[in-house]
Amino acid sequence: MRFRDLFKKPEEKRGFDIVNVLQRINFKRKHEDIPLVYGDTIKIAFVLVGRPEIVARYGGKPYAERIKYLAKCDVKRVYVLAKGMRNIDAAKEAVKKTKALYRKVERFPSHPTSTMAICFCLEK
Repeated sequence: MRFRDLFKKPEEKRGFDIVNVLQRINFKRKHEDIPLVYGDTIKIAFVLVGRPEIVARYGGKPYAERIKYLAKCDVKRVYVLAKGMRNIDAAKEAVKKTKALYRKVERFPSHPTSTMAICFCLEK
């Protein structure tokens, strides 16, 4: 995925099973693109922070822009996922820049010193 691909219109998948979605995300190969916006009435989206070439060059900015775009597309819930210190820092930066667009922001795991992996849930 290139930087400009972060701004493509979200591809929606109708009739999804959340367990299958999470398994696809968990087992996807490096640089494999999968649909990351799901649902027809209640839309959810996943923002995967971890392309080394994007994080190294731009930090969390492109991910923040993607989150803003998803908010504009009326996606009700956005999950921001990251693994590894550099990616976690980029995810934190992106969430910090966009949290005003959402009424609720949760962090999993909630322990602030977790450095292995992180998930933020932004909810409208």
